[in-house]
Amino acid sequence: MIRTIILTLVLLIVIQKANAGSVIVNVGFFGDSESEEFNGVKLGLSEAKHQGRFVGVSYNLLVNPVKNKNSHIDSMSAIVTNLKDAELRLLIERFAYLPIINLSDDSNSLRRECISNTFHINPSRAMLDDAKILATEDGQLRAWQHSFKKYAAIQLNNRFFAKYNRRMSENAWFGWVGMKIISETTMRTKKPADLTRDLKGNIKFDGQKGRKLSFRYNGQLRQPIFIVKNGEVVEEIPTHSNNEYGGLDMIGENKCHD
Repeated sequence: MIRTIILTLVLLIVIQKANAGSVIVNVGFFGDSESEEFNGVKLGLSEAKHQGRFVGVSYNLLVNPVKNKNSHIDSMSAIVTNLKDAELRLLIERFAYLPIINLSDDSNSLRRECISNTFHINPSRAMLDDAKILATEDGQLRAWQHSFKKYAAIQLNNRFFAKYNRRMSENAWFGWVGMKIISETTMRTKKPADLTRDLKGNIKFDGQKGRKLSFRYNGQLRQPIFIVKNGEVVEEIPTHSNNEYGGLDMIGENKCHD
């Protein structure tokens, strides 16, 4: 009993010391706070907070902040958003000094512009078009599937279901992995001010899809696409290869256009 009390006190002291010198990461969310993307962001945030306690990094989520003295909008380290089209472009221009994590807009033109502060989680239309071409099985194209079990996907799906009492959609996965990428990078570097540079530095991420994910030069996240039939994943596109990035550059574009 006494030993348990001592160990608990030691742990509390260690955590307090870590928090005393804590790195603070304020993440802004812009968009629909009733959306599946936002649910995924919240799950990613709760997991980041849990892990951050042990490495001296704390996280705050600012939901649709406006410019006032209490919003902390000027202290944001990154932005995740499910805005699209003109609204997304206005956000990118307004916060050109911050990394913008795009969760929803799938336009090819946005990727072709290679905007320096913008990173795209959801697959582009070009990625999906290339996946139709390469698929050998019939089915629906999905970036995520709630019945997927390999690569610790079952644990992620179970965590989402436990939190929201419903299955994890691909939109929810976009939000979760967007937040995970922010937290994983800042916990490695402890330098949230350098997040844009670090994300462009070919860092690899684990999105529970069995491949190391990374960002292309144009800001698109490399990732396999699932072919789903009768509620099950029947194929992963492209198949894994020994090429650079495991063959993931076979789908989508990595070119910039003026």
